[in-house]
Amino acid sequence: MYALPGGRAQKLAGNLIGHLAREGSWSNRGVKTNQRWYVLVYTYMPAVLTENGFIDRASDAANLRNPAFRKKLARAHAKGVCDYFGVGYREMPG
Repeated sequence: MYALPGGRAQKLAGNLIGHLAREGSWSNRGVKTNQRWYVLVYTYMPAVLTENGFIDRASDAANLRNPAFRKKLARAHAKGVCDYFGVGYREMPG
């Protein structure tokens, strides 16, 4: 997980990382804040880059091929964003 140090982006990343680590069954590697990537710097909103597995790991690659696993990761992102905005997460039907 990457975000600019301080401010809203780091707070958003902090909200996301726990959900992603839990849903992906990964260790929480923390938020890295020393990166100065264009996509993080030149935006008018809080921006983060998330890592959703590593395709060079057989177990992650297999999980990422699984639609149910990808849905779990999408749900984890949604929960983190809801936490950031202080609203409750609600599962949508379907």
